Amino acid sequence: MAADPIYSAEPVFVNASGPLPLNSQFYTPTNGMLLIYVSGSMFAPSPQTMLVMNILMDGQQIGTCQVFANNPNIHMALVPAFIPVPQQQSGTHILTLAAGNGVTDGNDCFNATVFVFTQDQ
Repeated sequence: MAADPIYSAEPVFVNASGPLPLNSQFYTPTNGMLLIYVSGSMFAPSPQTMLVMNILMDGQQIGTCQVFANNPNIHMALVPAFIPVPQQQSGTHILTLAAGNGVTDGNDCFNATVFVFTQDQ
């Protein structure tokens, strides 16, 4: 019989105000797969713009949140992302949210939670 997966959840950003980039450390107590949930907002300086927020872990891009902005200068919610990250070593890691395309300021808000999945021994 397969072992039951066990997980822990660590909030990394909770309604953190912009502007981007934002960096925060988080700790994974055990080796395991990670699932990172990220959401946020941005605005476009010009019409017809794809807004993109890059998500990095330990300096490596692991995903994006994005949305198409028809109108300029309107803060828009980015489509939230769940990003699976393969087996990671226990220890301290750095999560970075960075503007890929678009503008952020103090009126933008960002959230990220890291879920760590391990196998029950």
